[in-house]
Amino acid sequence: MPTKAWHDLYRAIAGAQKFIYIAGWSIYPHISLVRDDASLEEHSHLGNLLKQKSSEGVKVLILLWNEKLSTDGQLDA
Repeated sequence: MPTKAWHDLYRAIAGAQKFIYIAGWSIYPHISLVRDDASLEEHSHLGNLLKQKSSEGVKVLILLWNEKLSTDGQLDA
């Protein structure tokens, strides 16, 4: 059975107890990680999920590379 990468990512972040480290070219905080389950979709927006985990005491660290050739040079926080 194939994995569901976005569901797996949601479960990993939602289940984190100590730390979350994210590194990437860019992060779009408004993306919904779960789109096919109405009961989870509302709670799976990346930015809100990271804020929730941070408020629970989970250390959230994000390293972004703002590569100017693929964006307008603005970070969407």
